[in-house]
Formats: sequence, structure tokens, C-alpha cells
Amino acid sequence: ASPRRGLLFVCGSRGLYRFKKTGKVIKQRADNDPIYHAEFNPVSLTFVTCAGHNIKVWDALTGRLDREYEHVTDSPITSMCLDDRKRRVFVGEHSGSIKVYNYSNGAFMKQLDAHEAEVSNPL
Repeated sequence: ASPRRGLLFVCGSRGLYRFKKTGKVIKQRADNDPIYHAEFNPVSLTFVTCAGHNIKVWDALTGRLDREYEHVTDSPITSMCLDDRKRRVFVGEHSGSIKVYNYSNGAFMKQLDAHEAEVSNPL
């Protein structure tokens, strides 16, 4: 929610919806694949979504796509979380791998040891 601008954001299966005070709904297709996770970053006033092999960062004040990191994983993304300082994105894959990316620029930082099954919920 962005109270100063009267906006409310809702993430659906493949869409990101913005609701204005006026009652107008603005639908923007977030991805071709279903969104597996969406999280608000209060430090940068952005939302981050992951779907398929992609990570997208959305401006929380306008609802517009700010940046996109394409094909960051070898297998589909199954989970995602931010670190405590909201500077890194941990991405879990269907293959069991966990990769770490810089939140601001999408740079690959490191890969953690793979698990035997998909990563369903990094903490």
C-alpha cells in the first residue's frame, strides 16, 4: 500500500493490480509464468516478484516496473526471500540450488550447496 498516493497493490497469479482511491483498477501483467513470491522492500520502497526464471522489481509508489533480471536461474524459481538488510535476494530453484543476487543491480553473488529436492521456503 502507498497511502500518500492512495494506491493499493495486489499480486495475482500473473498480474500486479493497482487500486486507486477513485476505485479505478489498473492491471499490469507481471509475467507470463505464475508469480511464486512477492515481497515489499521498505528500504527502497519497491516490490520484488519472481516467476519462471525471472526477478522483477516494481516501484511501490507508482506500480511501474523498475527493473528486471531475466534468466537468473537454470531451473524454475520456487521460492525467494530478502536478507535482513534488504540488499540481497536469495532464490530457491526447482533443482534444489540456492543463488544469491544483489538487489540493486541483479549481479550474481554466489551459489549455495544444492539440496536433493526443490527449495520451497528459504528463511
